[in-house]
Amino acid sequence: VVNGAAPYAADLTGVISGTGAAAGSGDGLVKFGNGNVRLSAANTYTGRTFVGGQGSIFLNSATAFSPNTWMHLDGGAGGTLGGILGLGYNLAADLGVTGGKVHFAASGGFAAFGGDRTVTLNGGSNLTWGSTTSFVATSQNLILGQAKADGKITLTNGIDLNESSRTIHVNDGAAVVDAEMSGVLSGDFGGIVKTGAGTLALTGTSTYLGTTDVLAGKLLVNGALDETYTIVQSAGTLGGNGTIAGFGSISGTLAPGQGIGSLGGGYFSFQLGSIFSYELNSTLTTGDLLHVADLDILDGATLAVTDLAPAVLPEGTKLTLVSYINGYNGGSFTYQGNPLPDGSSFTAGPNRWQINYDDTSGGSNFSAQQAGATGRVTITIVPNVSPYSDWAQ
Repeated sequence: VVNGAAPYAADLTGVISGTGAAAGSGDGLVKFGNGNVRLSAANTYTGRTFVGGQGSIFLNSATAFSPNTWMHLDGGAGGTLGGILGLGYNLAADLGVTGGKVHFAASGGFAAFGGDRTVTLNGGSNLTWGSTTSFVATSQNLILGQAKADGKITLTNGIDLNESSRTIHVNDGAAVVDAEMSGVLSGDFGGIVKTGAGTLALTGTSTYLGTTDVLAGKLLVNGALDETYTIVQSAGTLGGNGTIAGFGSISGTLAPGQGIGSLGGGYFSFQLGSIFSYELNSTLTTGDLLHVADLDILDGATLAVTDLAPAVLPEGTKLTLVSYINGYNGGSFTYQGNPLPDGSSFTAGPNRWQINYDDTSGGSNFSAQQAGATGRVTITIVPNVSPYSDWAQ
């Protein structure tokens, strides 16, 4: 199947029946190529359904999944684009190689079409990566989302990472959030590597203690991560409204919330070349908040401010960017390529803001999350100045 502009390159609306022997393997249906195929009828064929290539087989409804076939997901060893089962409904299925089941032969996963969809495997029981029969094997990737998908796919199962670092590849589709994992991710020495340009949300209270490595795309922590070491690489973005108890090293972008929101953490360090992407809404007098135990800012980290609904604010209006309990290292951001030391000011939208890196009182945003803080990075409205006066400062 060759890819095209539409979400699917072919729509098979007739009933597929009989016993298949495709490709000489006893398969009922084999899909190759980079296009998507939609199955829309109440199919009855027998033999496995081989989902390979870089596109997906898209089941428009539960009846399109023949009770006599299983979905054989084979995106190749360490693959990122193939072996994807597209869903137009919420899938509840067991893992295995008999009728009505799903089998990961290599890398593979799921994508949502026509709206947000959920996947629940083995009745919602906890799965073990590399051990549970027919689930993702060691050294293989879990793939979520697809370039033509228009909904969010949610995997509801908890997953034991089985003492290893596991790759979750999320492809970028049309949805704001491409994939969600709502179960608990566990395993003392387990970790995850987030790859792909798509956005993944973690909404469970996860307990694994290995590394969380954001190589590309966006990871939203909307639940909780335990004492994990979180690394955001230069092409990655970390956000969400949850908490990360461990150490966070930011070389890419940190963007608290999902929209305006607050993100909590342990020890967070902004590295050279990193970006603190801060959203505020001056019409509602609110903005993001990062609340941490310790803050470290290395010179060369950038503050980027976006006002989502600009409005002129009265002098003295204050927002907190970061609150910290134990202290910070005394570093400072740059803004639009210029140093932004303590006490300096910058313009964002119609307002002039002055930054304070060691404020003892907080701004009006997310006051409850600032409880216990001994210091804060704040911005406060000051009078606008002429370009000459600004330069003279």
